[in-house]
Amino acid sequence: WNSVFTCLCVISSRISKQHRDSNGDNKFFDILFNLGFCEGAEMWIKELGAHFRYCPGTVFIFSGKLWTHEVPRWMAGERVLYAYFMRPEVLNRFIRSPVGWAQVLS
Repeated sequence: WNSVFTCLCVISSRISKQHRDSNGDNKFFDILFNLGFCEGAEMWIKELGAHFRYCPGTVFIFSGKLWTHEVPRWMAGERVLYAYFMRPEVLNRFIRSPVGWAQVLS
């Protein structure tokens, strides 16, 4: 199927340590779609000081470049994640002037 995103990554039953997505862009949003049959998963966003339940079917839309995030563990089952994101270098190769979808204020 067609997608507005330049990249798709499928992650299976993997712990995600605290990180920011270094190859992204501050102006772009990522979509993380949690599938599988996992129980007790949480998404942690450091800058918000918040933990969110991350049940199968949950979707997070945020800038992985701006927000430090992690999924440190889950209780049981298989976790499958579809991560859709943009790579500026791909856009620069095929589009002369990539659009910004978010405003970053200083």
